[in-house]
Amino acid sequence: ILRIREYGGPPPKAGSYNQYEVEQFHYALNFYGGTYDTHVKSSWANDSKTSRKPDTVEFRFMQNQNVTQSVLVESENKWAITAEQSGSSNYGYLKFILSGSLGYATGTTQKVPLWNGEFWSAYLARSTMNSAANIDQEYKLKVKQFDASSSRIIYAGSGSLIVSGAANVVSRSYNTAFNAATDVYIGSKPTSSFGGPFTGSMQEFRFWANELDEGAFDNHVSSPRAIDGNSSTASFDDLILRYSFDITIAYNAGSFFKIVSYNQYS
Repeated sequence: ILRIREYGGPPPKAGSYNQYEVEQFHYALNFYGGTYDTHVKSSWANDSKTSRKPDTVEFRFMQNQNVTQSVLVESENKWAITAEQSGSSNYGYLKFILSGSLGYATGTTQKVPLWNGEFWSAYLARSTMNSAANIDQEYKLKVKQFDASSSRIIYAGSGSLIVSGAANVVSRSYNTAFNAATDVYIGSKPTSSFGGPFTGSMQEFRFWANELDEGAFDNHVSSPRAIDGNSSTASFDDLILRYSFDITIAYNAGSFFKIVSYNQYS
């Protein structure tokens, strides 16, 4: 977050210049896709405080450049977030897929270079914090990338899916699907109806109560370990679940942190 750069004194010889170099590395959980069946299974259940499903799903990922489509997250064939490549370029988009009685309803972001070999931050949030099926609901999808060298967000894409549950009985099945008590698969189910399993790396995965503010999300884009939210107590009150995959630990031994608030672990 804080970078100190010290310069001073005359150059060692006339005509020379200073050169600034930065070496970066990261830790992440790798997902291998294909037949390897690498995924993390969690519960899509009502939060004990709000008595409803999480309102925001947030994660940080890097897409493998050798695959053209991946299921990043899905909930038991009810809904999913996928990454779709556009042609042969490194551009693509995130897609939110929701299953209902009329088939799939989808919402996509604008095209951004998801296949550029860098980490991206994404979130899915519903605008109305209510699990009822007979309401109008907007599901918002955002993806952004931060560039450390320029200290700014350089790419951003967004989109949404609107379900008219108040007026249309058939549309209510889509809200019902999102609120179904199922399991969530990070990296997709072993056999998914939404596409191929995720191939790439993931560093963070979180469930939030309430729709995460744009400002808080932007701070997470630039500072991936930050857990601030919509209020000063959000890390205690609104952060339902957090998987932090960017630590040095042997995940193949079945160990990882499940952080449910700033200073509580379970």
